[in-house]
Parts: sequence; structure tokens; C-alpha cells
Amino acid sequence: MKAGLLDNPARVAIHLTHRLGALLAAAALALAALFVLRRRGLSGARLRAWALLGALGLQLLIGISMVLKALPLWLATAHTAGAALLLLATLALLRSLSTR
Repeated sequence: MKAGLLDNPARVAIHLTHRLGALLAAAALALAALFVLRRRGLSGARLRAWALLGALGLQLLIGISMVLKALPLWLATAHTAGAALLLLATLALLRSLSTR
């Protein structure tokens, strides 16, 4: 191993862990948004639930594109920005639910 570089098994382990964590997080966020969309009394949070689903779809699309295009830097940067957008959408949904 050179300074700052990981061996291939370490990179594969990090990549697999990221995918599994992303799968769990995506499932939890999608279920939360769908729960809000299906509840009648939460109509004020519906727009934010749709925004969360949109941000989640965008993030998944960018992540898949990164793998297919061999991790270009510009897509990695977009994936980080997508994570920030996803966090903001999640916080907006939570805030709209907590003011009820």
C-alpha cells in the first residue's frame, strides 16, 4: 500500500458498505415519504414528501451513473451535492411534521 492509497480489497469493502448503507437509508426515506403521502391528515407535508422522493431519485440516479462511468470527479461532486439536497429535503419534511 502506498501513502494515501488503499488496496483493492479495502476499496471494495468501502464501496460495498456504502451501497448497503445507501440501500437502507433509501428504503427508510422512501417509506417515510410514502407514509406521509398516504395519510390524509398530513396534507401540508405532501409537497415536502414529494421533494424528498425527488431528491432520493436524483441521488440514486447519480450514484448509479458514477458506477457505470467509473467514478468521474464531476459526478462524485454531484453525488455529494445530492446528499446535501437529500438532507435538506429530509429536514424540511421533518420540520413540517413537527409543527403539527
